[in-house]
Amino acid sequence: MESRNHRSFFIFNLVWALSLLLTVVSPQVQGQQTGKLPIDPQITKGEFDNGLQYMIRKNSRPENRMELRLVVDTGSLQEDEDQLGLAHFIEHMAFNGTKNFEKNELVNFLESIGLRFGPDLNAYTSFEETVYMLQVPLDDDEIVEKAFLVLQDWARGITFDQQELDKERGVILEELRLGKGAQKRIMDKQLPVLFHNSRYASRLPIGDADIIKNAPREVFVRYYNDWYRPDRMSIIAVGDFDSDKVFKLVEKYFSGLKNPETTREKPSNEVPDHDETLFSIETDPELQYTTIGIARKLPTRDQQTYEAYRQSIVEGLFYQILNQRLAERLQEANPPYLYAAGGKGSMVRAKEMLMINSVVREGLFEEGLKAVLLEWRRIQRDGLTQTELNRAKAALARSYESLYNERDKSESASFASEYIRHILEGEAVPGIPKEYEMVNEMLPSISLEEVNATSASLTSPENRVVVYYAPEKEGVKVPSQEDILKILNETDAIEIGQYDDGLGDKPLMSEHPKPGSIIFRRHHGKIDVQEWVLSNRMRVLLKKTNFKNDEVILSASSPGGYSLVEDSDYIIASTASMLVGQGGVDEFSAVNLGKLLADKNISASVSIGNYSESFSGFASPKDLESMFQLLNLQLTKPRIDTEVFQSYKVQMLDIIKNRANNPSFVFSEAIRKAMYGDHPRHQTVDAKWINSLDLDRSYAYFQDRFDSVSDFTVSVVGNFEWDVMEAMITKYLASLPGEFREEKPVFRNDDPKKGQVKVNVRKGLEDKATVQILMHGDTKWDHKFSYPLRAAVDILNIRLREVLREAEGGVYGVRASGNLTRVPKGTFSTSISFGCSPANADRLISLALDEVKKLQTEPASEVNIEKVKEIHRRGFETGSKQNSFWISNLLFRFTNNLNADEILDFPSKPGNLKAKDIMDAAKKYFDSTNIMIAQLHPENQATQTDSAKNQ
Repeated sequence: MESRNHRSFFIFNLVWALSLLLTVVSPQVQGQQTGKLPIDPQITKGEFDNGLQYMIRKNSRPENRMELRLVVDTGSLQEDEDQLGLAHFIEHMAFNGTKNFEKNELVNFLESIGLRFGPDLNAYTSFEETVYMLQVPLDDDEIVEKAFLVLQDWARGITFDQQELDKERGVILEELRLGKGAQKRIMDKQLPVLFHNSRYASRLPIGDADIIKNAPREVFVRYYNDWYRPDRMSIIAVGDFDSDKVFKLVEKYFSGLKNPETTREKPSNEVPDHDETLFSIETDPELQYTTIGIARKLPTRDQQTYEAYRQSIVEGLFYQILNQRLAERLQEANPPYLYAAGGKGSMVRAKEMLMINSVVREGLFEEGLKAVLLEWRRIQRDGLTQTELNRAKAALARSYESLYNERDKSESASFASEYIRHILEGEAVPGIPKEYEMVNEMLPSISLEEVNATSASLTSPENRVVVYYAPEKEGVKVPSQEDILKILNETDAIEIGQYDDGLGDKPLMSEHPKPGSIIFRRHHGKIDVQEWVLSNRMRVLLKKTNFKNDEVILSASSPGGYSLVEDSDYIIASTASMLVGQGGVDEFSAVNLGKLLADKNISASVSIGNYSESFSGFASPKDLESMFQLLNLQLTKPRIDTEVFQSYKVQMLDIIKNRANNPSFVFSEAIRKAMYGDHPRHQTVDAKWINSLDLDRSYAYFQDRFDSVSDFTVSVVGNFEWDVMEAMITKYLASLPGEFREEKPVFRNDDPKKGQVKVNVRKGLEDKATVQILMHGDTKWDHKFSYPLRAAVDILNIRLREVLREAEGGVYGVRASGNLTRVPKGTFSTSISFGCSPANADRLISLALDEVKKLQTEPASEVNIEKVKEIHRRGFETGSKQNSFWISNLLFRFTNNLNADEILDFPSKPGNLKAKDIMDAAKKYFDSTNIMIAQLHPENQATQTDSAKNQ
């Protein structure tokens, strides 16, 4: 459960929805359709007499599952002054007692049918809506019926039990506490400027702490009765079902809901216009970066016409090209900024925003802002180039082609999210085939002049907002409003050259390798996997699937990694794949490589890790050869780019300048120091580290790691043709050098510190604490121990939630995790982490460790064991129908010499799980012989000792 604004508040995190269907007057092209877009014929959409809407769609992915949504068109914007935060609070109460599910019975029921708290059942509250979400298995009619009863209870049956309400206050306050920090403080100052003279400025969904603590039950009930009305509700159901049966269930449970006799009018969500530029110029001692954004608020537009759809394509093309140009500047030896992007989207329903945003280097605010504005001005003056537009069109057409190819394999959750936007924001839902048809029809007629016309002015002061925020630091000048306005005005007079697209007409691979061969073939019948050994001794595992129509994924690994180098060469080795990968391949820089492959649906990367080297790729079947060519070139002809290398160093030196402002960084650094001391393989990135980088030596090490692939295992899964795949593998993989070598990872004496370790850090202004508990040690590795550990962790997560969150109200979230490693030696590590009030930290740590002790000494309840079994069984049902599941399991099984046929035997593991197995795993892997307990507390609260003294 979570509270959300309608869009991210933090300007540098805005992800512009460039595919929004925006209506403006655009050129009418002869022969193209106009008017209102149709609704996807696969959707059953309607409205009952009480005003409740529904959207139902049959969809087969994932199999045997249904996505259910209850959408309530109300959020924090509808709160009265004595209700601030209660829209979100009510969402929490929906899980704490309803007409048909008392207290925690609802969560117990949902977990009993295999749903994890969070991924499969959740809800969110924003300024303008509250949405409840469920994923439901469909193999039991009683469960399906009960799921609709749950939604009905959320709609009109929340009981607001006083005891549960009072318990939940603590959880909400902890959620509020968790969100505190520099970004929240900046946001609180920005909101009144961004949403000048509107309710948005004072209606953040998380609310007011005093109201959360003290609001009486009747204030909750008033909001619920006022706004949880059927005429403000919608039901969305998407899944692998009979649509007629689902409609009958929707009708049964929702058509009879009654509206109150008198209804309140929805408060205005208007964001008033303003003639002048508004400014938010802020600093904070805990910020790391200097960020500036320039926005213009625009009227919202109808999204449901052909003209709107066409304009959304035009604008999407423009911002795609703009952002490509801005990204190119980051490759310069002395880049003018650390990040820059522009786009058009919406933060709230009442306004759209056109925005340019950048993270500038410290002390170079003026240079960074000018660089961004000058790129915008250059486009306004000269326009984009035809080659840029051609590439952008090709990339967009390819993305829609992939979407169309996957139209019968799209996930139900993605449709459900789209339908939520349709109901609340008016997004058109013509369906994938119709969108594909429209894009193919519209793209050819979109001219360069039309796209260039999208370059709207940022210089007009009307409805313009400038937001600036930076670290509070002595000696660094904070610009005034006048300083910023001067830069905005001056850029019009600065000369700037024409843009050089800089890409010739060359193929990706000019010289093709001589193919190798397949020297051994074996079919693993139970799992339907082909195993090939190539002439260079590389082993390849192949599984053809129909889970996705337009997806082939590849993953490869060999043992070794930079554990093989001496400590003195660790930095050179550990940065090799990253530094070399930035340079591109063969004759193509990274920038030009991106341009060359813009119309391909592929990705490929090569990396070196601590204990292995690897490469991976993704491709549409149509683009399979391009992926293999790119991988081959990355392995055999990586390109050295000294300018990009210098740019990386400059950016990194700037990034680390203010990281000590961040309490989380200081905390993690104290933990690292306490656990690993001065070991050279566990040092933080500082100026000395950055200045010790050596591109030539890293390049030499990279070549050494990939000058033979004889010990690589490659896994390939997806929709491919066997003859095509064989041709690709023999040509581009079997041709790689394969001189025999056999390597094993080396242990470099870098175990974490043994015994009892306490880390206490005082950093931060907010009254909040962070807790991390880590238990670790050596163990004999055996894969058969992995499942009991997984079960023990899941049982512990249930118990920690029940005790720390539900009973104590002391945390918003708490998480336990566990891991077993085989290389370079057998080890285990298990952890518990949460945030809380500093005053409660010690008590909650004690309670968490008590639950660990109980897990070790007392049999887990059969109820919880059955929950975990069902969660695992249901997870396997959906996971085993995904390519990612198979590629990771095949690689893991074969590289660890395990029986791959056992992949399909997983469902027997939950069936054989016993309480004793969980206890034994807990004793073994939650052993506190070696334990670290780390706490981060605010600076103004004394802790036991300074972190530096706790070793």
